[in-house]
Amino acid sequence: MPYPLSTPLPMAPAQGFLPVFHTRHAAAPGNADNNETDVDAAGRRSGIRYDADRDGPHQAFRDGGQFTAYRREFLDRLEFIIDLCRQRRMPDAGAIEARFRTLYRHRFEADYFDTEHELPLMDSAGKRALDGFCDTLARAAARPDRQMTAIRELSLGVVVCASGIVANLIAADRELAQSLEGLCGKLWMVKEQIVREVLRQEVDRIYGSFELAEENELYYVNELWNAIAGDLGLPSVEGNPEDADECGYDAGYIAACRAKATAALAPDRIACRMAEECLSMFRGRAISDADAPYGACTAEQWSRLCDIVEDIRRDLGLTVSQLGLESFLQLHDDGRRYRVRDDPALIALALLKAMSADGLLADMPLRLADFVAGDGRHGEVFMYGALLGWRLQRDAPVSNDASARTTAGAPAAPPDISGVSLPWEAHVGAEPVNLHALRAWLADDGHAGPELWPGAPATTLQATSLDALMSIPAEWLGSARPLLGLLNRLSTQQGVEYLGHNLPYLLTDFPTGERDALLAKAIQLGEPGYVLARAWQSELWLVLQLAHNTAIRYLRDNLTYLADHVPMQGRGQWLDRIMHLGEPARDLARLWCPDPWTLLTQSTHALQGTRLEYWVGSDNVRALDAVCQMAAEGWGAGSVSRTPDRVAGSSVSTPQGRACGWCLDEAGRVAVSRDPATIDAARRLLRQLSFGSPASERYGRRLSDLFPSNVLYVLEAGEAARSRAFRGLLLDPQLLPRIGPDLPSILYGSGAYPGYPMSYVLATGKKDFIVAYGTFLADMANTPDGARWIARLLMPKWLPEPEPAPGRGRVASPHGDRPGCHALLDACIAGATQAIEAYHQVLAHPAILPHVRHVLPELVLAAPPIDPKTGHRRWPEARYEILDRLFNMSAPGYPAYRDLVRDPAILPHIVDAVPLTAIIIRARLEGRGVKVEVDAHRPSTGVRSPRT
Repeated sequence: MPYPLSTPLPMAPAQGFLPVFHTRHAAAPGNADNNETDVDAAGRRSGIRYDADRDGPHQAFRDGGQFTAYRREFLDRLEFIIDLCRQRRMPDAGAIEARFRTLYRHRFEADYFDTEHELPLMDSAGKRALDGFCDTLARAAARPDRQMTAIRELSLGVVVCASGIVANLIAADRELAQSLEGLCGKLWMVKEQIVREVLRQEVDRIYGSFELAEENELYYVNELWNAIAGDLGLPSVEGNPEDADECGYDAGYIAACRAKATAALAPDRIACRMAEECLSMFRGRAISDADAPYGACTAEQWSRLCDIVEDIRRDLGLTVSQLGLESFLQLHDDGRRYRVRDDPALIALALLKAMSADGLLADMPLRLADFVAGDGRHGEVFMYGALLGWRLQRDAPVSNDASARTTAGAPAAPPDISGVSLPWEAHVGAEPVNLHALRAWLADDGHAGPELWPGAPATTLQATSLDALMSIPAEWLGSARPLLGLLNRLSTQQGVEYLGHNLPYLLTDFPTGERDALLAKAIQLGEPGYVLARAWQSELWLVLQLAHNTAIRYLRDNLTYLADHVPMQGRGQWLDRIMHLGEPARDLARLWCPDPWTLLTQSTHALQGTRLEYWVGSDNVRALDAVCQMAAEGWGAGSVSRTPDRVAGSSVSTPQGRACGWCLDEAGRVAVSRDPATIDAARRLLRQLSFGSPASERYGRRLSDLFPSNVLYVLEAGEAARSRAFRGLLLDPQLLPRIGPDLPSILYGSGAYPGYPMSYVLATGKKDFIVAYGTFLADMANTPDGARWIARLLMPKWLPEPEPAPGRGRVASPHGDRPGCHALLDACIAGATQAIEAYHQVLAHPAILPHVRHVLPELVLAAPPIDPKTGHRRWPEARYEILDRLFNMSAPGYPAYRDLVRDPAILPHIVDAVPLTAIIIRARLEGRGVKVEVDAHRPSTGVRSPRT
């Protein structure tokens, strides 16, 4: 039937692929899924495996006449892989052979598999995967690197637990097939991606979102996948198709999901998906800056572009004749310049033609209309599926029926083109057609519009007068490119008027995928563009796209509206992004927050902690400096009577739970890209809050809560500039007196030894790190008020809190019932000689030693503190045990520890702390040789000289 040009274009149903597309392409030709023993080209038997429906119980299969042949075929498969290893001269061929022979023994010569579940699965799905893997290896002869990688990885996967062997065989079969060059391998991969997306959407729609997303994927989606995989030519995943019933899937629902997956696997959708990836790959390598889509066709540049397309062709297994450079580029100025296409339609067309050449497609494109262009050339418009349209032009008419054409100026009677098309190979020299624009132009009926043929928008925009352009509805253009061409011909005022006149269509019906390209131009035209940006994106997005001065002016003009109408939950995001935009941004901050503390301690994202942590973590120096300036101007002075503890929205944690946003990224790694300038900006802000503002006393009382934890990770990383910035922050003479009591948690607030930084430093065993930490403490000792914190920061222990005095009740230890640790003892036992020597060097540092003499027994002997009532140390049994083990001569680290405690600068301060009953230990400290018959710290009657 004829299609009138005034009616919407028909959607050509993609009849889809031929049945071969839904056949698992990894199966070698001639491999029948039965018990026949045909021999393929590689000389390998195929097809023997267990099938419960055919063979009945698994025991019957093992007792049947085919089992001997099955066993021989299983061994032949493994021999084929082993022989291939030898042919490729793999250096680990012997180890690989041993693993595969272990698999054979586990299957046939040992009770390795559970006979009820695992063994039937091995003889069915596992054998099928082994067959497919060997067949794919034979086809991969041109890629020995991929052969060897696949064999090596599989060999490691067949010597695991019994249940894991089958899963690894299936995974290896699929991954090898997907890794091979060629269109079929890519199609298989895309098929799996599309089907899984469809099923995941269906499961989420029925069951909603689950907290246990992984379990949801493994159970619900995988079982639904297995129920339809066979019909779509996809491999099953772990599980059984029958389990779909246990998930609550009835036959009707499974059929509906199968229909949706089949519809999603339409050729045009697959081709467009692959084409978008190809174009993205090409643009990523061919375009280096904003002007790069256009370029001169020099020999060097042309060769470079050809190399990029050749890489894409090689990945797809296509030839030059199947996918050429013209699918990616459009030539201008008689071939002297090129433009990189932004529409993947021609790439998709090339892929469809390749699919047809491989015998996969069941249908051909639908011809919509013929036309005669302004230059007299004849052409046709084609459409395929719901996503692709293109046009062909020829020098000669394509039909003897003159009525089957539409002239450039006046539409003729619509042609009868039903059932008429061209074979895929005849679609040469095509140009893409924007389907939205095509529908809009053809729906115009020719009333007061320019010529009705594909490509008319581009011609019209170049030839039509400005007044005529102003009257062209935006819906006729249908996409960003022709609309931008029209706006570029108009003056600024005309552009504003045009957008304003077409706002109803643009706001509601303009294609979503075209909006971003239009917005870049539209927001330059003022209010109509602002309306589109607020509707399509957000007001914050609009502000961030504007030039600096324009954004400041926008905030100033809309300050009252924004202050009242930005939702409470969205205000923090605004302040994160706009604080650098001058006084209007600072006014918004003052209107939304009463003081700097409230702003800086508000919670942002769960993984980002407070706003201060988020700004430091994102290197937002401009925001930090803006708040510093506002604090200097007196922001928050009027609320000085309020205590930070009761500030609304405050989310500052306790020292034990302080977040690490300053020092770590979201994965817990040291953020090596942190800019030292950010730490300097945070330092300026904290100084201002504590000493340079009317509310400094209030902020100073809880200043340490604004500091990060685990700064040791930064010092450990060893990056000089960043370490200097953190050292300057912590040792600032104005900040250190405020944060001193919390320095243990700031340096190391979480982990194995929370609150004992030296324990973590020693546990690393890194000499340079220990010395660097000691240098940091030496610098602290030289600052006012810094020396009094050093003793705790050098304590190499993590011990439970001491028991309370009698009569006051028992206080629960923050470490529970664990007995505690001593990192110096751990170093002795582990033989960390360099770590002990470095700790020795730190303690003996002339800037440190004078401040820790009184606690040296605690630092090096694990001695208990002096009892203030008796003036003596009370050694409990646990401390005796640590002391005894420290002086164990057989410990690998004892020589270094001995040098530490015998250091003349240290020994006089520790010898009197040793219990009088610890005779041997005292002797070793004094360099004397004694030997006792009893425990080192027990009274003894028999004394003799030992070796020292």
